Amino acid sequence: MLICTAHTADYSYEQLNGIAHMLKAGNTISIYMGLKSLHKIVPKLLEVCEDETIPVNAISSVSRKEQTMVTGNLGNIEEKITNSNVQMPVVFIIGAIPIESKN
Repeated sequence: MLICTAHTADYSYEQLNGIAHMLKAGNTISIYMGLKSLHKIVPKLLEVCEDETIPVNAISSVSRKEQTMVTGNLGNIEEKITNSNVQMPVVFIIGAIPIESKN
């Protein structure tokens, strides 16, 4: 699993390409603080992986009472987030099927 923050990424070809190739190789990617940068990250992941069905989980306010999660895939996560009420901070877990909560 690769854990990184979107705030430290410069969105250069080399950084995003490296992250995308790790995902393509079957690794799970966890990106912290990536909500505002999702529109830069998703296109590169799609370009390299060529698979819109890779699962994406967007979790807001992790481990807090108000935690929310939006699940989708690389092909639809941006639209799903736009249509949700997900608030920052958000952690993206890409390449892992979500675990259903039992409330």
